[in-house]
Amino acid sequence: MVEVQPIETAKEIGHKALKGSKWVFLSSVLSKSFQFITTVILARLLLPADFGIIAIAQIIIGVVSLFQDMGMTQALIQKKENIEESADTVFLFNIFWSLILYIAVFIAAQYIGAFFGNNEAVTVLRVLCLSFLFQPFNIISNALMKKEFYFKRLFNITLWPAIFSSLASIILAYFGFGVWALVLGILTGNLLNAVFAWLSISWRPAFKFNMGIVKDMLNFGGAISMQNVIIWFENTFDDILVGRWLGTPLLGVYRLGYNIAIIPASQIAGPINDVVYSTFVKLQDNKADLKRFFLYIIKYVSLITFPVGAFLFTASGILVTTVLGEKWSESIQVIQFVSVYGTIGSITFVIPTLCRAVGKPELFLRYLIILLFVTVPVFVYAVPYGLKAISFVHFAMAILFLPYNLSIGMHLLDIRKSEIMNALRASIIISIVLGVFIYIAIYLLQFSYLINLLIIVISSAFLYAVLLYLISKDTFAEFLKFVKISLSKKV
Repeated sequence: MVEVQPIETAKEIGHKALKGSKWVFLSSVLSKSFQFITTVILARLLLPADFGIIAIAQIIIGVVSLFQDMGMTQALIQKKENIEESADTVFLFNIFWSLILYIAVFIAAQYIGAFFGNNEAVTVLRVLCLSFLFQPFNIISNALMKKEFYFKRLFNITLWPAIFSSLASIILAYFGFGVWALVLGILTGNLLNAVFAWLSISWRPAFKFNMGIVKDMLNFGGAISMQNVIIWFENTFDDILVGRWLGTPLLGVYRLGYNIAIIPASQIAGPINDVVYSTFVKLQDNKADLKRFFLYIIKYVSLITFPVGAFLFTASGILVTTVLGEKWSESIQVIQFVSVYGTIGSITFVIPTLCRAVGKPELFLRYLIILLFVTVPVFVYAVPYGLKAISFVHFAMAILFLPYNLSIGMHLLDIRKSEIMNALRASIIISIVLGVFIYIAIYLLQFSYLINLLIIVISSAFLYAVLLYLISKDTFAEFLKFVKISLSKKV
């Protein structure tokens, strides 16, 4: 059993957070880099329509997955007592509930395929939803390890399934399996992830079920689940519109471009969310420490994500042409506009995490409801104008709602606007300079696309280091210290 540790000091919690960040970040960098390379290879081997069919299935899987967990994982991480009995109860509940959800999706698949006008999506969805049955063996193990900062173990059980999943997809695509290369690759990764997670801890269910615990955890997780449903709908409604009215091939183009554009939020900031949540939970009784950690996170995350966002915005044309090929050219403007949304999301991700950790998820829920009522009609209006218009909505809404989003965290922790700007100052300046530099470099360089891209990437990395040192030597030194501590072998 993963043991619950005694009460720790803020310094000890901070040290654990740094160590956790190390393993989470390494896992993200390695697995996501491998997956990105895989996506590039598959984009060369498969058609946009193949990616579109998978996108249809993932729309449904995404929303059903929200109801599968119902906030219980977060509730288990936050729970301070009766950990073992709660874990047993959640496990048994998930076994029963996952089977119900699989049957429901299996039956509904034919109607979903008819809605999108794609019969092949029916069988794909029914097969992919087998992953629901793996989740109960994964959810509890992950929650218990995250609760106690055992992120090194999570590193191992995340990395290897991602690698085997990618290899399976590439091999099958090469031999002409089409969309099924993606389906079987995803299933392989999900199955291995569940097996590795189950074997990584000593906890095993005692098959004790307490309905009172279920009710308590659903009460906590209810607001979180509602948040997640609204977030899913706000993030996926555009996919539904594109798939239904613009067609499966354009949905494949849009989804691939979108996934690249949100790299700052999904692949850099997103993976450390578990560490941030666990740290917020540990510090929830000390507002001063919470405030320091909040500002620390947005400062150092933005130092990475803002420059990446600037690169994606300015270099999307040469990136798509060189890496993906001409058949994906319609994704260029998707990447440009959505990259701004992804970059802003790389710092605002801490807001819902903070609200959950301090037991006030309703604050962020209110924001999401307002956002939903604004974005849905705008998306409906934009879809007839194509992918560019849909992508611009993400761009506009991210900027329009940023002040309100940040104000939630500022109110909870008594943070002034000047403190937020001070934390982001270096990131903003560096990103603007890098964006201008990349734009000029693309205009001046006259080599092949590949050589131009390599020159831009290498020179931008060098310029980034120089700018960070010149703008703030203290921040440069702190950043190096952060990297040194994170990569040290001492626990």
